[in-house]
Amino acid sequence: MRILHLFSNWKWTGPAEPALHAAAALARRGHDVSMAVGDAGGGERHFHDQVRARGVELVEGLKLRRHFEVFPNLADARALARRLAEHPVDALACHMANDHWIAARARRLLGRGASVPPIVRASYDPEGPATGLRGRRLLRRGTDALIVASTGAETAARSRVPWLADRTTLVEPGVDTDRFDRDRELRGRRAELGIPADAFLVGLVARVQARRRFEVFLEALAALRETVPGVHGVVLGTASPQDLEQIVLGPARALGLEGRVQQLGRQRGDDYVALLRELDAMVYLVPGSDGSCRAVREAMSMGLPVLAARRGMLPEIVEDGETGVLFDDRPGELSRELAALAADPERARALGAAAAVAARARFGLERLGLGWERVLLDVAPAAATPPG
Repeated sequence: MRILHLFSNWKWTGPAEPALHAAAALARRGHDVSMAVGDAGGGERHFHDQVRARGVELVEGLKLRRHFEVFPNLADARALARRLAEHPVDALACHMANDHWIAARARRLLGRGASVPPIVRASYDPEGPATGLRGRRLLRRGTDALIVASTGAETAARSRVPWLADRTTLVEPGVDTDRFDRDRELRGRRAELGIPADAFLVGLVARVQARRRFEVFLEALAALRETVPGVHGVVLGTASPQDLEQIVLGPARALGLEGRVQQLGRQRGDDYVALLRELDAMVYLVPGSDGSCRAVREAMSMGLPVLAARRGMLPEIVEDGETGVLFDDRPGELSRELAALAADPERARALGAAAAVAARARFGLERLGLGWERVLLDVAPAAATPPG
């Protein structure tokens, strides 16, 4: 089956990696998969490089802006229609609202005929795709199947867009569980960061923004020092100098955490994986622009106990008391849960081990590819026989 994925952003952010995982998982299953992502316009091309690195053909020549812009969108729709006329595909996969609009417009420009591919829209929002005026129009006239990331989103989508109820499918976002494997050979990172080998190290993966409730994390660590004197915290995510000072460093000093909390910025490649392995626990408070909470799935795959707030789809990802801990995002409650894990390393290891097993069963790329493949074959049954 020939499948073209569209992603209207050039930044390696939001659901960029889950979308690429879907494309790569289909390529692994033997399909002819290509992907077009936003034009970086001289900016960073990390996303583009990752597409090639994961065995997916990179299609260039489209602007694919993140937000709706009439003239660039129309130009993209015409260019995409020309490409589809010259290089037909069996299905288009859309991952963002704007690339969905462009795909639907391009399909209209193609007219009717065998070369007009069905459109599969993926939504990573815990409440399903947006259903404003433009969104409803796209879902009614420009969507042949809808893939959602959680049971909550599935229920919401079937209620809000009933005409797609029988074509809405839950396919959980995947992670590369081979890469996020605790047993891989990875260098130690505590010494280079000045963190004692026996420290109880807690991580938080999030872009530094006020809405991500860093105060809960910092206040919990400050309270935890009374019972776990060796606690240290690391924050992994980008930050502007102003936000870093106002949201993390300044409050940490005020709480007596200077030298105990480090903001390490965005970590990539095996630097990130190696750092995850150093953690004793992961905290996740507020889902970011990637509603699928990829960082939680990666931490689980690494065998980490995750303490997750009851927000978004987090309660569906983390099984409370089985693969991690769910809590109401208050500093006192988080501090108590962390203290309980620090006091019972055997329980922490058991939670982490169960999380790794669950991650491989639920989030592995083979399962992801199979889920997407089933949806695609439903909308284009004559296109291909599933690879054996």
